Amino acid sequence: MFVKYLIVFFISMVPLIELRGAIPYGIAFGLDLVPLYIIAIIGNMLPVPIIFFFARKVLVWGTKVTWPKGLKWVGKFFKFCLEKGERGGKKLEASAG
Repeated sequence: MFVKYLIVFFISMVPLIELRGAIPYGIAFGLDLVPLYIIAIIGNMLPVPIIFFFARKVLVWGTKVTWPKGLKWVGKFFKFCLEKGERGGKKLEASAG
């Protein structure tokens, strides 16, 4: 039983699946709805502060790494994400005043 709740917890952490996959999984395996919902919500919220505090550092690191020949696109993708975020931040600052 604990393993099924743990699986729900981890499924709710996966982007694109999140609660849309975790809650139906738990219901299909007969888990109680209230603890299922609470565990899925906690699992869904847990990565948020980690992403908030470390996403920029990972993107900066990814642009500075010397990628092997077949993986040069990874550094370009990190650079694209970083630049897009900076442009969006500038637009937000301009509109906020």
